[in-house]
Amino acid sequence: MRCGFLTFVLILLVGVSCETEDEDIFVPSHEWKEIKQGQKIPAGLHIRVNLQTGKKEARLPDEINNKKQALVATEEQNEETFQHQIPLIELEETLKKIKNDAKQDSSEKLKTKYRSYDELKRELGTLKLTPKLDSEIIRDLIDDYKIEVGGSKNSTRIKNILEDLEYLSHQIDNAIDFVNQNGFKDVVYNSLNETDSVIKVLSLRLMGSLMQNNPKVQIHGLETGCIREILKILTLEKQVGVKYQAVGALSAVLRRFPLAQKQFVENGGLSVISKVFEDKNTK
Repeated sequence: MRCGFLTFVLILLVGVSCETEDEDIFVPSHEWKEIKQGQKIPAGLHIRVNLQTGKKEARLPDEINNKKQALVATEEQNEETFQHQIPLIELEETLKKIKNDAKQDSSEKLKTKYRSYDELKRELGTLKLTPKLDSEIIRDLIDDYKIEVGGSKNSTRIKNILEDLEYLSHQIDNAIDFVNQNGFKDVVYNSLNETDSVIKVLSLRLMGSLMQNNPKVQIHGLETGCIREILKILTLEKQVGVKYQAVGALSAVLRRFPLAQKQFVENGGLSVISKVFEDKNTK
C-alpha cells in the first residue's frame, strides 16, 4: 500500500516538473504569440512589443516554412565573426601597397593638372613677363622719367612716374636704392624746377617719403642740399599746396637729425618759417 502511494506521488512530481519546464520555454509559431513572463526565447525569432497590450510577442521568421525548430534556449551566443584571420605581415604589406598606389595616382594627377616651374618660366620668358625686383622697377621708372623730361614732356606720364616712385619709397630698402641710383638729382630736384605745381607737389611728397624715418636718406638729402631747396620753395612759391608739401618734406629731414636742424637754423630757416605762418594766404 505504502509502495503504491510513493509511486503515485513520484509520477505526479515528474509530470508537474515536465509541465513547468515546458512552460518555461517559449514555443514559437508563424503567428505573433505572447511571451509569458520568465519564458526563455529560442534564438532566431522575430520579437516585437504589442503597442495595444504592451506585451512582448514573438514568431518564426518568414523564410522558415514547415521546418522543425530546435527549441533550445541559450542565454548567450558566442559566434565567431572572422572564420579566417589574415596574417598581420600580409595585412601591413597590403596597406603599404594601397598607400603607394594612392601616392603615385596623386602625383600623376598633379603632373597632368599643373605645369612645372620650368615650363612656367619658359612660357613667361616668351611673353616677357619675368617678375622684376623693386630695384629694377625703380631703375626703369627713373629711366622713363629722364626720357619724358628730355623728350615730349608728357606731364601726365611724369606725374604717374612720381606717384609710383612715392609708393615704392615707403620701404626703407627701396628708398636707399633710389638714392644709390642718383634719384634725388635726376628726379626730385629736377621736378622742383618744373612750372607745373602738381609736379612740384608730387616731388616734395616723394622727398618726404624717402627721408621719413630713414637716416641714410636723410644724410644724403642734407649732403645734396635739400634744406636749401625746401627753403627756396617756401620763400618764392605762391601756391599754398606746394608750400604745405614743402613743410612736410622739411619735417621729414629735420626729425631726430641734429645736424640738419643746425643747418636749417644757419640758413635762416626760422625766419622763413615765421614768414610762411604770417602770410595770410597760408592761413
